[in-house]
Amino acid sequence: VSVQDTLEAAFDPRKRPWYTKAVAEKALEWTDVYVFFTDKNIGVSCAAPITLENGELSGVVGIDIGLNQLSQFLSTLSVTEHSKSFIVTDKKRLIAYPISGNDFGTLVQSGEHGLETVPIERFSDPAVANSYEAFEKNGRKSDVLSFEAGGESYIGSIAAFNVSKNWQWYVGLTVPKNDF
Repeated sequence: VSVQDTLEAAFDPRKRPWYTKAVAEKALEWTDVYVFFTDKNIGVSCAAPITLENGELSGVVGIDIGLNQLSQFLSTLSVTEHSKSFIVTDKKRLIAYPISGNDFGTLVQSGEHGLETVPIERFSDPAVANSYEAFEKNGRKSDVLSFEAGGESYIGSIAAFNVSKNWQWYVGLTVPKNDF
């Protein structure tokens, strides 16, 4: 006699972060970064409650976005030869950065709660870390920023993106001045 867990038996969407947040807020919501149940990858989810005409909850619809897919998408963007786009949460965690293939180790580390994203100030690319530092020194204004990294001069810009009513991402771009 053997016992075999199936995905259907173990997976209860009502206990997942995307479901509970959408139900609690009664609106379209984005989760913080978490580990997906099925493939154990790290990502974010966007979910919205579905209600009946009488306001009763019928269910929740959601979509998962893996941070590796988001980072692979950023790697397809090219403003200049050496420019880099990135995304940081309002908790100052880097969630997307151009990667090649599945080199996801630059964004994710083991933490006290399992996998977590790297704090922006400790990120291995000094141009990205220094651009965010310049952004903070500038009062988080979306101006063009000038800064140094690794002995090279850069310009960059970071803009707030309202993911939901209580949550922002910061989308950034760094470009070495020598690219112009």
